[in-house]
Amino acid sequence: MDTIKYGLIYSNLMKLIVMDVVKTLASAPTGTYHFCIVISFDTRSYGVVLSDRLKAQYPREMTIILQHQFRDLKVSYEAISVTLSFNGMNENISIPFPSLVRFEDKVAGFSVDFDKLLSVQNIPQTELFGEKESELDKYQNITHRIEDNVLVLDGRDIFSRSR
Repeated sequence: MDTIKYGLIYSNLMKLIVMDVVKTLASAPTGTYHFCIVISFDTRSYGVVLSDRLKAQYPREMTIILQHQFRDLKVSYEAISVTLSFNGMNENISIPFPSLVRFEDKVAGFSVDFDKLLSVQNIPQTELFGEKESELDKYQNITHRIEDNVLVLDGRDIFSRSR
């Protein structure tokens, strides 16, 4: 029996966030945002568009930086395309979202490692949030009282991650 592939679902959601961020940057007037976007992608992935020169130079993975010197940044549901200069030569590249390996905005302190996301499978929520607790610990130190036939719990919220 198959299990739900949470890593894949989460990875796809993060790619939608990346798409939205890049689309925002592409449509904004120059100087609107302060950013340093670093995108790493698998150059062997289906749909990647690179010149033969760049394919030979980066046979497995390539990292680009979008900060000051780029042009024609476009985003579709399938890919990011941009014109960059490599050794004085303009190159138009296209990066399909499934080829993304890493995405980072160094200014905002936001990053996603898609390889790590894909390895996430059925990990308990407490481990994803970096905290392990038993079911018994979850309910300890909660005081309660009855008010107008309603059970009122004081202490931590046992139904969410907030405290």
